[in-house]
Amino acid sequence: MNDDPEIRTFIALELGSDVKRGLALLQESLKDRVHRARWTKPDGTHLTLKFLGEVRSSSVAAISTALDRVAAQFHPFELVLNGVGAFPRLSQPRVIWVGLKPNSELLHLQSAVEKAIAPLGFPTEKRDFHGHLTLARLEGDPWSEELRNYFIKLRSLSDEISFPVAEVALFRSDLQPGGAVYSYLHKSPLDTDKSA
Repeated sequence: MNDDPEIRTFIALELGSDVKRGLALLQESLKDRVHRARWTKPDGTHLTLKFLGEVRSSSVAAISTALDRVAAQFHPFELVLNGVGAFPRLSQPRVIWVGLKPNSELLHLQSAVEKAIAPLGFPTEKRDFHGHLTLARLEGDPWSEELRNYFIKLRSLSDEISFPVAEVALFRSDLQPGGAVYSYLHKSPLDTDKSA
């Protein structure tokens, strides 16, 4: 029996209920247009800051301590949804996402997380961070011009749905036949004394 099993983990921000409802409505509006897609479950959607992959259970305490140190340097802030797009590009989509209005606090927080856990053996991501919420993963052919144009219009989507960021969390991800199931391993609250 393994006394130090590996668990699949990531660091993320939790979303508010308004955001999750908004994502569900947006998915429903897209399902008739976008085929051969695996839609995410809005209740399980997070804003991922860093995917860690498989880590030893014994590493959770050190990661949690590093996140506590990072969180203490930031005060709560708000993020706003802003537009819909696709990775790697609309002409060859593989992932449909909802973007966020640019926010310097988010970029600083994500960078601080990267730096804090690098000494624990997690390589720093070379690509620029683009905060987004995944709506679907695609398995189909390139989109028609009509569908691409529709998504270009959605880039201006903004019902000004916002959500507060008050903590950073370390999540566990358990892969099940019906999709991944997420649970908290640790929550690091931001410093509310600095929010004034």
